[in-house]
Amino acid sequence: MTKSLCCPCLTVKVNKEGDVLNQFEEIRRHCAALREILLPDEIWTTFRESAMAEFDAARHGSMLLSAFKDDCLHKITSPIHKFLLVAKKIKNGYIQELKENWLEANVLRRHQRFRGDYGKVIELLIAEWLENQGWKITNLEATCGNADIEASSPENIPHDIEIKYIGTEDDKFLSIVSTRLTKEQFSSLEEDLKAEEDDREKRKKIEESFRKADSGTFDPYSGANFILFKAYEAAKQLQRFRGGEKRKMAIIVISSLS
Repeated sequence: MTKSLCCPCLTVKVNKEGDVLNQFEEIRRHCAALREILLPDEIWTTFRESAMAEFDAARHGSMLLSAFKDDCLHKITSPIHKFLLVAKKIKNGYIQELKENWLEANVLRRHQRFRGDYGKVIELLIAEWLENQGWKITNLEATCGNADIEASSPENIPHDIEIKYIGTEDDKFLSIVSTRLTKEQFSSLEEDLKAEEDDREKRKKIEESFRKADSGTFDPYSGANFILFKAYEAAKQLQRFRGGEKRKMAIIVISSLS
């Protein structure tokens, strides 16, 4: 934890009158959480180019750069300093999902990759939030634990905790994108996305998502049903973990856009 206490990412305030990207690059140079995990050298050049590019209809931008602009970069980097940079072992593939390398993909793939990868960030944010509430974090899925979070409550009761993040569904995301495009541009986007897919089933899913987005016909019960499904999924996962007096907990996080 000594490294995290003196990292400039935890206290930096952006100078909004200056070049924000250059300021961010300077912080990255001194921050191991950014330089070694979130934005390593092999993706930095691509990231920088993506950050400088004009927004398209999806208006996707870097989560890290947005956090930096809003003076809350520490909320993302702090748990990485605290839990990952000091870990003796990290689960295979976990770091790959934390890297912010989704920006170069197409509109729909960016949305899908962010929705999946952001769940890993959420797990770390929840772990730090629990610690700030007086819980003791004993292990994480990220550090080869069984559950997403293994922790003891302030009353010293051990828990296995599963985190479920619910992002925006593809069809509802595309309906937002459609408001920024003409009908011809929206149809052209659909054809471009289908042309990038070799798998027939994936092309059919794209067609269905665009059809729903274009018609605006969404199942009014789909959201509630999906939350119940994710709660059930978490319960089934927790059922696998057996350990004496350990209690089970599921935490569901829903994005504000959803």
